[in-house]
Order: sequence, then structure tokens, then C-alpha cells
Amino acid sequence: MSDLQEVEKLLMAAIQSLEEGLEEYWPVINPDKNGLQEANLTTHLAHQALISGFYAYPQASNANIQTGHSRVDLLLLRKAKKTKIIVFVEAKKLFSSEKALELVSDFEKICRFHFVQDRLQQDDGLDVIKYGVLLAITTSSANKEWWDHPYDWDSGASWDKLKGVIESAGIRSSVTLPVRRNQHVLYAIYELPTR
Repeated sequence: MSDLQEVEKLLMAAIQSLEEGLEEYWPVINPDKNGLQEANLTTHLAHQALISGFYAYPQASNANIQTGHSRVDLLLLRKAKKTKIIVFVEAKKLFSSEKALELVSDFEKICRFHFVQDRLQQDDGLDVIKYGVLLAITTSSANKEWWDHPYDWDSGASWDKLKGVIESAGIRSSVTLPVRRNQHVLYAIYELPTR
């Protein structure tokens, strides 16, 4: 199993956990109009990551001064033998062209992420492997179909820019949660260059 598939396996466990939780309680008013908040995805992913030996840092600060201080939704970090694995996660509700463009910006943020420098952030000769994960949740089956088989949509604007980003993923797929109103979890996983 490749390292990208290991990240996907962790993600699948999180999606299954979310689906089971939604059988117990639906946390959104007006399920026919409102989908789940994306924090439901990152919360379940953080839980599964903790079980798997990762440390989880929600809203981790990006120290990249040039692109402005910002945060990633979730940073996961695990040291295993001589390797440090880092996973940057950004999540959105995908329901508009504005949200599609925000996912493009999120991917760029993941790619330019700089750690806060402190004495604990030493790699100590470890091999560092970095991954990026874009997550989206939508009630739109059209958005799900587009994610699975993207096509040119808006003459190089937001959806077409997102198309370029998701087509560059090492793994891209979707999962439909058959809950009160179908929720489609869309994901793209990337191996990122190390600096």
C-alpha cells in the first residue's frame, strides 16, 4: 500500500465514523436546505488520526509571512522510526463558484505552508513526507459528478481553476453518505514537495 493510500485509508475511517454519527444525530436545521458543516469532516479525521498515532493541530498557524498569516484547518503530524509524516487538511462546503475558488486558495496555502519556528520543530535527521488533503462536502450530486469527472465549466474562472488543482491529485474520489439528505464527501490527496 502506498503512502497516499494510507492517508486515504485514514480518511475513509473518518468518513465511516461521520456516517455512523449521523445515524444517531443530525446536527443541522432544515436538512433539505442545509448541508453539514465541513468541521464535521475535520473533527472525525482528527479523531481517527489520533487513534492512528498522529498528533492533531486544528487551525494550525501558517508562518508564511509573504502570503499573510493564515491557518490550515487541520495539521496532522506523526513520527515513526526515521520518518516524520505531515498532513495538511483544508475543508469546505462546496456549493458555489466562490467556494470552488476558495478551495483553490486553500490548496495554494497548503503548498506554501511554513511551520512556526521553535526549538521543538527540529527534524533531527528524519525523512519528512508531506501530504495535502482537500476535502469538500456538498448536497449537490452535480458537484459530486463534476469532482469525479471534471470538465471545463466557466472559461478559466473558479471551477476551471479548481479542475486543474484536483486533476493534479495523486488520489481523487468521492463518497456519498446516505443520510437524511445525501451528503457527498469529495476529497483529493497530494504528495507535497519537501523544502
